[in-house]
Amino acid sequence: MTVYTFPGEPVPKGRPRSTRSGHTYTPVRTKRAEDAIRWELKAQGAKPTSEPVQVALYFHCKSQTADLDNLIKLVLDAANGYLYDDDRQVYRIVAEIERGASEPETRLAVSSINTRYKRTRHEHLRRITELGQEIESGAAA
Repeated sequence: MTVYTFPGEPVPKGRPRSTRSGHTYTPVRTKRAEDAIRWELKAQGAKPTSEPVQVALYFHCKSQTADLDNLIKLVLDAANGYLYDDDRQVYRIVAEIERGASEPETRLAVSSINTRYKRTRHEHLRRITELGQEIESGAAA
């Protein structure tokens, strides 16, 4: 497992915008946040894989209103081509948000996953707990 840390307030994925002429574009705030994550991934030595992966995300937000699913979407989209070839390779996601954090940041843990092995419900719950503990402690394997 590899853990990446992105300093600063986590940014939710913004909805695409359209001009009067029908041209669709990504909001500037979203584009800047995705670019910052890509830059950090590159700086932290990320290399894309073509294998299935699982991710754990921990968002420390100052904001009290951050939307978890949009925070996840921004990070997964930004990681396309940097951690994996496409976010369709993500088979498992564990995510948590802390609102009112004094030191905002995002932590992302990524590891490969064997999609051929079918886990029991108990194994799923145990593994989710382990992933959460690993990302919370900042442990990298």
